[in-house]
Amino acid sequence: MTTDVWTYSKLLAEQLRINGVREFKVREIVAQVQEHHLSTGQDPVEAFGQPVDYARSWRPLRWTSWLIRLVALCAGWAGLMAVFAAILPITPTAWTQDLDITAASMALGAGWAAGSVLVWTLGFWMSRQRARSLGHPRRERLVRAASVLLFVLGAVVVVAVFWWGDDSLLHPSGTLFSQPRWLVLLFGLVTVPGLYFWGQPSRSMPSYPHEPLSTKLRRFLGWSTQDTGPRGQA
Repeated sequence: MTTDVWTYSKLLAEQLRINGVREFKVREIVAQVQEHHLSTGQDPVEAFGQPVDYARSWRPLRWTSWLIRLVALCAGWAGLMAVFAAILPITPTAWTQDLDITAASMALGAGWAAGSVLVWTLGFWMSRQRARSLGHPRRERLVRAASVLLFVLGAVVVVAVFWWGDDSLLHPSGTLFSQPRWLVLLFGLVTVPGLYFWGQPSRSMPSYPHEPLSTKLRRFLGWSTQDTGPRGQA
């Protein structure tokens, strides 16, 4: 059975973006794949390999960059909770007075962060597996089943984190530490931009043209944004 070239294109584009290939180059690579298929009729998996492998030939995935994204995402959720805690304190508090950070509020923040990281990581893992199993229905079913199982296990972990936040489990008074209200707000405003990394690269090809923020920044600074070709080629 011939692999649908549109499905292959969507998965390939997603993997190229995940690996950090520039948007204009993503479209160029996908156009080459589609042109080859239309001119020869050859199955794209047979011609280029699985989408994840072909994307790697252009630019390998840098795990360090994704680890940084994950840390930034966690910091973003912590920042969001800090902003809410500072703007909407449980008890009226002046901006120069200390704001009590309780075990319950810490557990709430940890639970939200754990849940967001779970969804983000699971989506990333499913994306990689889909791009490895194209044209293998049995493997695709196994990926879906494993995804459901991992989600259930992750949900149990998140619930456990919320339960762990009971004040009596950590400290009799429930207060872990105190900081000035203005400092809590400042921490939140500094770290909340980490939520920018919440979104996964779109699998569409795409419905609206856009450039990643990193590409715009590189162009503004005059840095090169060129990708030459698959590894091993000039």
